[in-house]
Amino acid sequence: MMDIGFEIHVGDFVKTIGSKVGYITDICKCSECERRGFYEPSVMYLDGSKDDITYYEAMYGFKGYEQIGIHKFIKEKIERLQPTINTYDAINKENIVARFDKIELPNIIEIVAKVNDIIDYLNKEQI
Repeated sequence: MMDIGFEIHVGDFVKTIGSKVGYITDICKCSECERRGFYEPSVMYLDGSKDDITYYEAMYGFKGYEQIGIHKFIKEKIERLQPTINTYDAINKENIVARFDKIELPNIIEIVAKVNDIIDYLNKEQI
């Protein structure tokens, strides 16, 4: 059995990279699907069209899909923060972090650098 990392069920939400939205209506149980180790689901899109998610698509990571069920394939890249005076002003004006009035600007730059390290790590993990 091919391990795709998640299960597909009848009724699961489907969204393609072309923004077509639909749901899984059936999952093939034929001997050919059993031999390959991937039971191909059928999709009914809201525009009335139908399609199957094929073994080939599963082998190559479902590149034509943004989401199947709760599994999302395309992740938005998080933008890095830019340590500027404006960043410091925005934090103070928006009160996003309590009591920044006693923190020196170099400390803000260090905090932004650490946040950017975390953002870089998260973006690397999504690839």
